[in-house]
Amino acid sequence: EIAIAFAPWERGELAAFPPVVRLFLTLDRLFWGAFGAFHGPRRFVVVAETPKKVDRLGVGFRLPVEVARFAWRDTQRRLARVLPDPRLRVREGDDEPYVTDEGHHILDCPIPPDADIDALGDALHRVPGVLEHGLFAGMAEQAVLGTPDGGVEVLRRG
Repeated sequence: EIAIAFAPWERGELAAFPPVVRLFLTLDRLFWGAFGAFHGPRRFVVVAETPKKVDRLGVGFRLPVEVARFAWRDTQRRLARVLPDPRLRVREGDDEPYVTDEGHHILDCPIPPDADIDALGDALHRVPGVLEHGLFAGMAEQAVLGTPDGGVEVLRRG
């Protein structure tokens, strides 16, 4: 198990968690190895705030799709066949394209209300130029959500 201590972030994200809250999670891939070698079963647990909870994916936000920078316009055209209206993410203030730590661009795409999320993830991985996307369909065992009053809501799959 990995012990993670959360403190409020400057922008207020996760501020609902008291600074001394310690969550004991075993994570799969996201931070695996960042804290040394661990043994035992691994689980994927999402930690967020209750406003992130929605009835349907895509309500109130667009899906981030990371694309190769050198051919992003071609990828945008191909991606539009899978998801409508992919938009290049730009930096606040100067409207220059946002560049990821790996040197790529992000195309933000709306998720249609009738989308099959499992099939969508597979379709996105088949688009040439798409490197990764923000869908984690079927991966999380549970979600731990901080509430505005400092409590915690736990959602479990199934």
